[in-house]
Amino acid sequence: MTENKISLDEMMSMPIGGIAKLSPKQLSGLLHDATELLNHAKKTRQWVEAAIAMKYEEQIRAKRQRMGKDTGIIHLEDDGFKLTTDIPKKPVWDQNKLVQIIADIQKQGDDPSEYVTVTTDYKVPESKYNAWPKSIQKVFDPARILKTGKPTYSLTPIKEAA
Repeated sequence: MTENKISLDEMMSMPIGGIAKLSPKQLSGLLHDATELLNHAKKTRQWVEAAIAMKYEEQIRAKRQRMGKDTGIIHLEDDGFKLTTDIPKKPVWDQNKLVQIIADIQKQGDDPSEYVTVTTDYKVPESKYNAWPKSIQKVFDPARILKTGKPTYSLTPIKEAA
């Protein structure tokens, strides 16, 4: 018995209940096709972003240097379009140093859970870190390693005033 293969376009016009009634083979085929499409879209986006990065790298580098800004969002304008690029901060915490800091906090009779989240490893939420007074930040700074994330880009038309 041969089952009809359903395309992703056909599936998108079906109600969820109808899709749920498909055979496991058909659902598996749809999931495979959707995964392939998603992977292709990710690769396509990476390719376009690499071209944007190459096209504007000198302008981006120069503006970041002028602003003294290695991370964060900057904007450029080109031919009626606004380029927005972001290099996110990505703090990583030295686990061995955090263990010592936590022990020191406990020795002083304070609760380290006010500062540190414990899962399989220790984490310090960046929002908490940024809200702390400088004196507390200084205690944690030796364990904080600031890395940068992958740059992102968007290119949008600038709306002209009416």
